[in-house]
Amino acid sequence: MDKNEIVKYNNYMNTLNFKNFGVSDFDFLMVLCAKLKDKGTDKVTLTFVELRYLTGYKQTSNEQFIKDLRRMNEKLQKVTACIETKQEILSFVLFPTFVIHKEKQTLTICVNEYFKFILNDVVQNFTIFELLEFTSLSSKYSKTLYRLLKQWRTQGEYIFHDIADFREKMDIPESFSNKIMIRDCIKRAVEEISALNKSFENFKFECMYDIHKRGKPLVGLKFSWKAEERKAIERNDPLPSSKSKNYKKFKFTDIKQHNYDYKELEKKLLNTNNFSL
Repeated sequence: MDKNEIVKYNNYMNTLNFKNFGVSDFDFLMVLCAKLKDKGTDKVTLTFVELRYLTGYKQTSNEQFIKDLRRMNEKLQKVTACIETKQEILSFVLFPTFVIHKEKQTLTICVNEYFKFILNDVVQNFTIFELLEFTSLSSKYSKTLYRLLKQWRTQGEYIFHDIADFREKMDIPESFSNKIMIRDCIKRAVEEISALNKSFENFKFECMYDIHKRGKPLVGLKFSWKAEERKAIERNDPLPSSKSKNYKKFKFTDIKQHNYDYKELEKKLLNTNNFSL
């Protein structure tokens, strides 16, 4: 087993709201995304040992582990993706197969046929990060902010202008005022992300207020960092250094060509440069 897994998915996933997800729920989800990457709609079976290892799960009880898996799946079933084309409105769950085998201590999963574009043949408009770095974060707010901002990793800056949508994406309690949200959720998440060794160097956060309106309401949240270099990542792991004996210079002709199903659906999604957050 290798903890150096890469999570890579179409940016459409960042438009979904994972309401009531906790720290372990997000870790389980990202392990599933890493393991289902480029598997089409094939069923994939993971052992409890592998799941524990990749998520850093600390509880020793198998009974509690099964309860946590089951709880996460119940939350996943409530995350409904909805895509509208000219002819149809498609609503579906992400993982229709989720089988926990108690005796064999395995989990078997597969991606919904309509959702396979998110984890398969992803060559543009994608979010990518290391699973180990993601699981090292200790709060659900830092994990969500990290994931959302990784979409803009090569830009070095992103502003959330829709505060209501941002609160929904971050799953901020309705009882929290913006002031409490910034103090207890955002600032703590920024501190944790800033402590990472690889991502978001020089990470900064700024509140934007409308000084011309009464009460100076919050109208934006600006995050900035040292932009990551663009890389031609077509593999499941980072490309080797040019000094490595295994280094190979990639050419355009080396890129595997693919035929897509659901052409209208994927054309609509994959050709979209930016998703509204």
